[in-house]
Amino acid sequence: MIRLPDFYSKIHGAGVIDGLGIISTFLGLTILQDCWASVFKLQFVALIILYISPISSFALAKSALDQKVKKESIDLN
Repeated sequence: MIRLPDFYSKIHGAGVIDGLGIISTFLGLTILQDCWASVFKLQFVALIILYISPISSFALAKSALDQKVKKESIDLN
């Protein structure tokens, strides 16, 4: 696992994994569905996540910036 150097890089990494990983999982599940209603629901949830994931990452980074979190590494131990 690559260690990311600062808090803001960690937010970016988590946002990418959250957004792309969950969306690809939901789109893969749509292939396995027989009912069109289930396909529509899964694609709708994937679109919601696609829209909300960057917004939540931005809100977290903006909050950290407003509280003057430094760009240096944050030790959680």
